[in-house]
Amino acid sequence: MKKRSYRSLRTWLAARKKVIGASETPAIVGEGYAGSGAWSVWYSKVYGDELEETLDPDTVKRLRRGRFAEEFILKMFEAETEIQVTPGGMTIRYHPDYPWIGATCDGIAQGITPVEAKLFDRSQSPEWRDGDSPVKHQIQLQQQMQVTGADKGYLVGWDG
Repeated sequence: MKKRSYRSLRTWLAARKKVIGASETPAIVGEGYAGSGAWSVWYSKVYGDELEETLDPDTVKRLRRGRFAEEFILKMFEAETEIQVTPGGMTIRYHPDYPWIGATCDGIAQGITPVEAKLFDRSQSPEWRDGDSPVKHQIQLQQQMQVTGADKGYLVGWDG
């Protein structure tokens, strides 16, 4: 597995435009967030900077909360499972056979095992009931596993 770490947000975002990332695949296959789809992924690759300016304030807040909570969720996972996690940072991992498929993992456990951290609110709780998780997040984790070569992954959700 090839990977590359980026020092600045700008260069990481520019590199993400060159791959289909794990967070984008659910939208491409019709399982993304409301209003997302293959067209919105294409648009973000071509006009990404402009797209971010058109996001509604609630979406911006949700994305910001998720980024802030990510480190905490990974630490909670470590405390609960005693599995050490290295934060993924601004590192893109590339599929060994298809370099246009990539993934930025929230965390990595045991060398290659992706850990995906999700913050969700009470309105999304039904998607997580009975130990199940949203299909969009399962797809994202599956791509991360494919890219890293891991035979398992961890999807951690926290509702606060």
